Amino acid sequence: MKDVLRQILGNRLLRASGLAATIRVAGLLVVFLLQILLARLVADQTQYGVYVWGQNLLFLLGSLFALGIPVASGRLVAVHVHRGDKAAALAVRRAAEAYLLLSSALGAGLGMLIVNQLPATVFNQLPSHVAILAVLGAPLVAFMIMQQLQSQACSRLAAAFLPTQVVRPLILGLLAVTWVFGVGRHLTPLALMYMLFASILVVLGVQRVSLWRHYRRGWPVFSRANATKLKGYDAPQILRTALPVYIARLADLMMEYGSVLLLGVLAGAEMAASFFVADRLAQLAIMPRSVVSAVVQPRFASAHAEGDRAALQRVLTQASHLALWPTLAIVGALWLFGPDLLALFGAEYRDAGYVLAVLLLAYVAGVAIGPCQQVLVMAGRQKSVMWLMAVAAIVHLLALVMLLPPFGALGAAGAMLVSSLVVHAGLLRLVRRQLKLQPSIILAFIHKGGH
Repeated sequence: MKDVLRQILGNRLLRASGLAATIRVAGLLVVFLLQILLARLVADQTQYGVYVWGQNLLFLLGSLFALGIPVASGRLVAVHVHRGDKAAALAVRRAAEAYLLLSSALGAGLGMLIVNQLPATVFNQLPSHVAILAVLGAPLVAFMIMQQLQSQACSRLAAAFLPTQVVRPLILGLLAVTWVFGVGRHLTPLALMYMLFASILVVLGVQRVSLWRHYRRGWPVFSRANATKLKGYDAPQILRTALPVYIARLADLMMEYGSVLLLGVLAGAEMAASFFVADRLAQLAIMPRSVVSAVVQPRFASAHAEGDRAALQRVLTQASHLALWPTLAIVGALWLFGPDLLALFGAEYRDAGYVLAVLLLAYVAGVAIGPCQQVLVMAGRQKSVMWLMAVAAIVHLLALVMLLPPFGALGAAGAMLVSSLVVHAGLLRLVRRQLKLQPSIILAFIHKGGH
């Protein structure tokens, strides 16, 4: 027993995942309580749906304006950090910030032009000023994403997760409570958007200081960093890598946020709010995967850069175990207590139980195959991921068109399940054919049992 305990405590990946999971669980709890609080403080479900729509548009545009630069630069920084090459890591970071500033400015300008040119009928149910605020605030989200991924690349997990997952929702909740009970003002979607911006600005400041302190201190210098200079991992590679990453991310965002946005436009804010609440609850199930993926991404990048295939398979297997079993436990709990948890948002949300069930199936399908997308991108196979994600996004859009009108929020969940099966089956095939790795511990067990 002592030997087993010693092995567990000595596993660096497990310790790092445990730290990230603790922060992530605290963050999810804070976000969950925040959404219940906001749903009850806002006047009615329609007004809450307007805020949900605006929030989703804000984070969608922030990811779009980023152009894949955060992921591309994070991969390069992770390799240089592993080798102890501070100068190269800093050069990549500065170049990425310059690229992101330019892309965010162009994106905000183009977004404002599009919103102003849209016909007034588009904003019959959703006010145009919320869309304008989302466009103007999106660059803040882009830089927040970038700095989080830079912290992950440096294996600074507390700095990566605490500001975005815990600090930001706590500040938003504090501002909302102060506005209603301290100032005595009515909580509107517009006021909530301004409070959201304030919370993001605080997070940006915290992230910036943390990264500045990290680059100021001394780094251990690895001998191989002095012996050889890696080719293809310098600052100019950011844009070459970013474009396919961006297109893949664009497709992913279409599937992640498209359902809420289309529901808001076609079915109204109430239907969008119902789906949003069920999806937020279902995402609790993929918390282990998101935590483990954040921890292993730098390890994937460094192992591939050094040509260590055995290390890639070892980390991939460990990551699959750490993500799958907690996910199944969470899904079981949500399956049993889902309707009661939905009712916490308000009695009108209890009927979203079927939506929750379908979304859970979609998310479990992704976790069961292992962190395929992460290992492919970190191994430089982003073009293959790009084409697959583009196909999955088209499938998702077609499924939405077919299922959303007759079934509403349940149809949107069904579209999510269909596209999830397409993308994860494709990712599994890519990892096994291109990298010759086995990402799924379930399939590995079945294959072993068959022999």
